[in-house]
Amino acid sequence: MAIDINKLEKLLVKDVRPFYLKTDKAHQIEHILEVMSNVSIICFKLRRMDCLRAALVGAAYHDIHSTKVLREVHHLHSFSHVLDERERFMKRYGLTHDELTNAAYACLEHRNSWDGGYNSTVSEIVAAADRGYPKSGE
Repeated sequence: MAIDINKLEKLLVKDVRPFYLKTDKAHQIEHILEVMSNVSIICFKLRRMDCLRAALVGAAYHDIHSTKVLREVHHLHSFSHVLDERERFMKRYGLTHDELTNAAYACLEHRNSWDGGYNSTVSEIVAAADRGYPKSGE
């Protein structure tokens, strides 16, 4: 069962905040809030509100393992984390199986160095949002 977007955003921030207390300075909760905001703007501008819920989950979880030790492989750990929590996340965040899978792949494929192509539009949206798109005023 789908939940309201505002409730989803609040729930995601509550759930991921403890992870971002342990991440490097560039990847703390303020960065995640910015990425989530960018995701919402991109989905609206592209008229892809069908991607919003999965993209918000991907944005919330994409950097949860971005620590000094795991920096180079944090995307692999974030991907695995979302997949490992599949059943719980589907219930908690009201996602379908496909939405959850797309959110996990968005975690995997968000890095600027990713050159494997994107699994879905959700990955493209999260990657763009993480890179700071849209710029202020766009």
